[in-house]
Amino acid sequence: MQANRGFTLVELMVTVAVLAIISSIAFPNMRELIVNGRITIQTNELISSLSLARSEAIKRGLDVSVCAADGTGLASGWFIVAGADCAAAVPRLVRHEALSDLGVTGDVAALRFSSRGGLIGGEMTLTLTPTVCPAGSERARQISILGSGRVAVVRKSC
Repeated sequence: MQANRGFTLVELMVTVAVLAIISSIAFPNMRELIVNGRITIQTNELISSLSLARSEAIKRGLDVSVCAADGTGLASGWFIVAGADCAAAVPRLVRHEALSDLGVTGDVAALRFSSRGGLIGGEMTLTLTPTVCPAGSERARQISILGSGRVAVVRKSC
């Protein structure tokens, strides 16, 4: 009787076929997971910056502004300064790079929180939409900033 020395060609082909089937199911779902994760991370970074600005305004007892890096919109990046003047040479509390692959609707050059934590200028809504957003998918995020300064986010269809 001869001892087994490895796999037969049939066993190897069946293993490769099963691996191909599993891969064809897993990879598209993995790509979708990565895209959704990136959108969620960038949305959370913006929300945490808004929350930081509000808490700093309350803590310092003065206005704190979230300013667009290029002066036109938050999609280009933003920084937080103590005070109302984004152009002043005051130390920046936080600096954030541009949002990658996201467009921002309802974008503004600056948001300002009062010393009581409220949003100066009233309620505002920002919508972050990825550049690749299939119709019907819920990849877009709508960020609502109430006059009280409270921030809420909901998923929106593209």
